[in-house]
Amino acid sequence: MKKTILLLSLLIGLVTAFYAQTTIPDGTDVSGTWTLAGSPYIIEGEATVPVGETLTILPGVTVKLNIGTGFDYSQPDYFDAGILIVEGSLIAVGGVEVPITFTRDGTDGNWGQIFFNSSEGSYLSFCNFEYGYRISNMEGLMFAHGVISFFSSAANIANCDFSYTQGAGIACYTSNVNFYGNILHHNTSGIYSREGDMSNFANNIIYNNINIGIYVTDENTQSNFANNLIYSSYTGIGCANNSAPNFANNTVAASGDYGLSVDNANPNLTNMIFNNNLDGDISALNANTVIDISYSLFEDAEDNLPSQVNHYLCTFEQDPLFKNASEHDYQLLTGSPCIDAGTPDTNGLHIPELDLAENPRVDNNRIDIGAYEYQGETSISNLTNTQFALTNYPNPFSTETIISFNIPKNEKAELKITDIKGNTIKVWDITNKEQIIWQPNNIPSGIYIYQLKIGNKTITNTAICY
Repeated sequence: MKKTILLLSLLIGLVTAFYAQTTIPDGTDVSGTWTLAGSPYIIEGEATVPVGETLTILPGVTVKLNIGTGFDYSQPDYFDAGILIVEGSLIAVGGVEVPITFTRDGTDGNWGQIFFNSSEGSYLSFCNFEYGYRISNMEGLMFAHGVISFFSSAANIANCDFSYTQGAGIACYTSNVNFYGNILHHNTSGIYSREGDMSNFANNIIYNNINIGIYVTDENTQSNFANNLIYSSYTGIGCANNSAPNFANNTVAASGDYGLSVDNANPNLTNMIFNNNLDGDISALNANTVIDISYSLFEDAEDNLPSQVNHYLCTFEQDPLFKNASEHDYQLLTGSPCIDAGTPDTNGLHIPELDLAENPRVDNNRIDIGAYEYQGETSISNLTNTQFALTNYPNPFSTETIISFNIPKNEKAELKITDIKGNTIKVWDITNKEQIIWQPNNIPSGIYIYQLKIGNKTITNTAICY
């Protein structure tokens, strides 16, 4: 009898653990820590992280939000989509094997979004965002387009995946967001940057978005885009309404119409590749448009460019010699005209020290054109962090973090830390060590890249300081 009771108790415990979930009723303020034991967390309507509070979500947690039919926030009797509003801080740091997932509570339809209205700083890494929807009339915005939208906010987002949103993967309005190493695919659009936004978008892969890969609009919007790969969206990049974004070392390929479409805007482009864009590489839709582009490679002939394009030291009607464009491998082959063909002066371009494959961005003393740097016979793109156990803990961190690694005995190595713009923060020469304690002083919160060099081998990882 005792054995039967014990077995029944174990079964009840397993069933309870299997179906564990936490319901967040509509109108709830949330903070504290969401754990795997309470997962999934079901947001039934609107949840808010209040000013001065922090919500921390641990690796492996799933957050499900209510599927809606009404997405106009100005009409509370009609609006019914699940939404998380962040007025304080959100820290959601998952892992490669244990990502944090934000998704719909059901099998069909869309939830709303995570809307940030906070300068307190939020940190998202290794998160999956899927099935969101753009919301109208949030904070005076006609539309908050992203599954994550930022209004006058600061945040750091790295290594996340954005998919199947009726809207954009991310939308930034008058914000300062560092967006690094993410993937955006099968959304209506990839990235929106608007209304005086000053965010930095680097080392992202943007593909198969229905309307546009990157869209930048509105006066005083001067966001920066570097080392991004944009392919197989209808339009690769769009700029409009007096925006003046900066693009450096991006590869734009296989667009359904134009690689770059500009309407009354003034983008500045350097070290770009435009290839296999169906209707052409560049379209200019307004006489007031001015496009400055240098050290770039076009599939189009020079005569096919609009008259609004000012070009300097560009290459026309050339094959960039990608490794395998049909399989979307846009790294460069030996003999590519893009190798060592970029600008000799990269100051002010906001280019990270590593390319899209996490190889050193400048090889042979001159930068290449496009998102990937040719590595020749010493390519390190197949190395992984696990080979040398390159990690840091805690991550995110505030005062210090321990960077650990495993290198052969008596082997000399260099550990370097940079910000996402490529500025060097700290360098150590190391021999016969297994860890370094990094205690940064007087650096802003953000995403930092630490890079371990052993001979001609280099591996990298990212740390978030808050």
